[in-house]
Amino acid sequence: MRRHSLHFATLFASLGSLCSSIVVAAEPTLSNLNIRGLQLGGTTQLVVSGDEFGTTPKLLLPFAAKQELQPGGTNNAATFNVTPEGDIQPGYYQLRVVTPGGVSLPLVVGVDKLPQVVFGPEATQLPVALHGLVGGSAVNETKLTGKAGQKIQIEVEAQRLGSKLRPVLHLYDARKKQISWSWNLPSLSGDTRLEAVLPEDGIFTVALHDAEYAPPGSSYFRLKIGEWACVDQVFPVAVPKGQPIGLELLGATPVPRFDLPAVAAAGMVPLALPPGPNWSGPRPYVSVRNSVEVVEQPPAATPQVLPAGSVGVSGKLLVPQEEDRYQIPVTPGSKLRLEVFAERLGSPLDAAIVVRNEKGDQLARTEDGTGTTDPNLEYAVPDGVNAVVVGVADAGGSGGPKGIYHLTI
Repeated sequence: MRRHSLHFATLFASLGSLCSSIVVAAEPTLSNLNIRGLQLGGTTQLVVSGDEFGTTPKLLLPFAAKQELQPGGTNNAATFNVTPEGDIQPGYYQLRVVTPGGVSLPLVVGVDKLPQVVFGPEATQLPVALHGLVGGSAVNETKLTGKAGQKIQIEVEAQRLGSKLRPVLHLYDARKKQISWSWNLPSLSGDTRLEAVLPEDGIFTVALHDAEYAPPGSSYFRLKIGEWACVDQVFPVAVPKGQPIGLELLGATPVPRFDLPAVAAAGMVPLALPPGPNWSGPRPYVSVRNSVEVVEQPPAATPQVLPAGSVGVSGKLLVPQEEDRYQIPVTPGSKLRLEVFAERLGSPLDAAIVVRNEKGDQLARTEDGTGTTDPNLEYAVPDGVNAVVVGVADAGGSGGPKGIYHLTI
């Protein structure tokens, strides 16, 4: 009996020794990037920070890219030279770290043809994307050399990349006189952009800070300076499945058109940007739907007649005080649910819904919904009424080329 006990003791001791020699690799954690972007047609050096990188970490990207791990890495940091390969659409993409222990959660990076540079006191080349952090009440400044009459764009990508920074931009001349400024905009998901024409030759200063000088979390940013093309909106906003249609890509000048072939299934469809411009920013999408979708027709003396049933309308309010009107067949005693998407599409409109009778008399009006300036309305159709006119207007009477909306009925 004693001999069996000795055998078991020896076995357990051997198993304990074996288990202690086995090291289980932990899943990596990706917490920071020195540069939150990659240059198409070039090489970007990324320093990734986190935990449990081990000795042979790799980057995981949703497209082909040559990556070279540089010497000197640690369990908490690694440096890669990354060169995207192939025909890659500019846009926002997720980047992860892969090790034998698993795959990290992602961080978002902007991918375009702009050189990717760590933020510094001077932007020596344009266009460029500068990357950095705004700490607390700090104001980050960089200088650039410009010419009289030169057009320049300055844009901050922060909240769209996951940052808590609420960016405010200022552009000053050499005398510290402000030329232009902009703050965080709903149309850019809380980020900001300014456009200016430089008044003279000289040195100009770009200043960036948080709207309240106290960002409530990580305050990294990607600051783009120079000239590039972007797509802020797509029109029509929604299209029916199974039908080819022409789209306008709003944001670039002149406005490019995109011919979308018939799409068989409903959903959000990414669009391939046309060649030529130096594109930057999020990749545009269009919503393909099962419902009937129509496009607003040019203004006419009578309301545009819509079919019965569920329908969506893509429209624009191009001039101040404009109201687009649609005649809708209804059933007496039924309820009509109306909703406008504008702010949620990045439109500058503060939309309102107006219900009228066929004579044009106002029966109901609403402006803001819950948590949004976009309106919604349930209207009980009175007895004896077989048609109503639904109007879409701006509550403040404004309009413009980006004043798009989508009315759902």
